[in-house]
Amino acid sequence: MKKASYLPLLALAISLTSEVARADLITFENEAIGHKGEVYTVGQVTFKDTLILPGDAGLYVLDYSSQGRDNVLAVNNDVDGSGLRMDFLQPITSLSLMFGNDEPAFTEVGDLAWLDVFLGGTLVGHTTVVLNRNDLIDQSIGMTVLGGFDSAYFVHTDSVGTPLPERPYHHGGMEVVDNIEFTVAVPVPEPASFLLVGIGLGALGLVAWRRRK
Repeated sequence: MKKASYLPLLALAISLTSEVARADLITFENEAIGHKGEVYTVGQVTFKDTLILPGDAGLYVLDYSSQGRDNVLAVNNDVDGSGLRMDFLQPITSLSLMFGNDEPAFTEVGDLAWLDVFLGGTLVGHTTVVLNRNDLIDQSIGMTVLGGFDSAYFVHTDSVGTPLPERPYHHGGMEVVDNIEFTVAVPVPEPASFLLVGIGLGALGLVAWRRRK
């Protein structure tokens, strides 16, 4: 007697899926204060200093309570014009973060917070926010890309996108970020797929029972 195959039904169940957004938040509150090197991973995100030259101190977790936040992540003593790169364990659909350390002594009117996002190395999104230059970590920047992205680049720039430390008088400026929130699209089987599989399995069982009879 020919055996019934359940594979088509399983394939159908896998194909009938939807996606739900799962939000994650990194605040650095549980991270030890101190130097983290040039590459530092927290949860599903790996942070990198984008350019390493003599005099560059890399990444630090610091207590910035004087700027309205407790523990934050900083690209410290950023004398080389580098920024902060974020690589995500799996593609995400949205990203937002708080930023600051934009004191007037090291910025000018019109300077920007600059955010690029990439998928497989290809630029898929870009946005900017004008620095309010109050030296508080009280601004946010972010974006949503429906097709997803797996890495991001954040830096303080002038009005045309040149990193601020490249100015002759600018020494020791650094990007400071906190409350990094992102969403991951997680495939979830549709309820209809379970119903169809149940009906199909029931039908196959009935056929097998009739054949045995």
